[in-house]
This record gives sequence, structure tokens and C-alpha cells, in this order.
Amino acid sequence: ELVRLARESFHKVFKRGTPYRATGAVLMDLGPERSLQLDLFGSVASAEKWKPVYATVDGLDERFGKHTVYLGSTWKAMHTKAHENERGDAPARAKELLRGENARQRIGIPMLGDVT
Repeated sequence: ELVRLARESFHKVFKRGTPYRATGAVLMDLGPERSLQLDLFGSVASAEKWKPVYATVDGLDERFGKHTVYLGSTWKAMHTKAHENERGDAPARAKELLRGENARQRIGIPMLGDVT
């Protein structure tokens, strides 16, 4: 449901030839899933049939770890290092891990030192 809505909105705001630096989405004022409001056109009922799939994916993530199951079209993003530049090297902060960090889990403090 979210992907469909994002696709519709994307086509409304995207302008071919305009350089974009970054794109993101913010979800706000989300409510618990038990407070669904019924609609006239059945999209809630349509989303309802996916609940068992979502529950299964959540169970697999709990058992085998985050990102065990993901959308197939995101394969490249899931298997490519983040923030590599065009030469393929990672930024210094990604190379210099603090104790307790790994490639996917970082301590949320700023790095002090030379910023070049």
C-alpha cells in the first residue's frame, strides 16, 4: 500500500532533468493496526489479506535476524555497501569502527577529528 502511494506521489513531484541530491520519506502520526478505519472501496479489505504474509516475515526476522526477507527489487541495495563513492571506496568513518560497532550497527555519536 505504501509503495503504491509513494509511486503515485513520486510521479507528481519528479521533474526529468532536475538534479536531485537526496530523496526520503517520513511517516508520521501512524496508529496501531487495530484502529483501521473502513473505506468505501475495499482497499482496507485488500490490505487485510496481506496480514498473514507480514506476520510470517516478522516471524522470520525475529528468528533469523533483520533483513532475512526483503523485497526482491531491493536486492542491489541490500547487497551493496552504503555510501560508496564512484571509485568504490568507503568513507573514513565506515573504515574506523569503534569498539562494539559492526558494519550494520553503529554507536550514535559524532566522530571527532579531521573532517576531510
